[in-house]
Amino acid sequence: MLARKLRDFNIKNPTKKQYTKAQHKKARWCTALERRMWNHELPDAEQYTIHEHREARGCNANEIRWWNYELPKAKQYTKLQHSKAKNCNAREILWWNLLLPDAKQYTKLEHSRAKDCNAHEMRQWNHELPNAEQYTVTEYNKIKGSDIYKCLGGI
Repeated sequence: MLARKLRDFNIKNPTKKQYTKAQHKKARWCTALERRMWNHELPDAEQYTIHEHREARGCNANEIRWWNYELPKAKQYTKLQHSKAKNCNAREILWWNLLLPDAKQYTKLEHSRAKDCNAHEMRQWNHELPNAEQYTVTEYNKIKGSDIYKCLGGI
């Protein structure tokens, strides 16, 4: 059976015998997302640990950020773990800073060195994080694709 179906059953049938975490873990498609959702939607059930989440298929930078955001009482991932995760790019770094203001924040320099940091990502950084160090026109002009950025309104 699919892991999502087990989780959905437990949510929709709280008075019936519930599936266990062990059964959920053995179910097909028990991914990092499924484990996070189990913890988030079934707070009274046995919870997955951060280690169990990290070892699951699909545990990438996006999943790590959502774990920290949706499960603030659980053990949290660090910025370093997030930065080393698969798919940690400029957009992920921006979202980390936006959704996790109490976590250690990425700097503009770290953002600029991230995979996929282009003019659009710089614009998003400046727009979404007005209190962070901002990109300048000079910095922007060094980036390939700056003409696209100028079309979007510039800095």
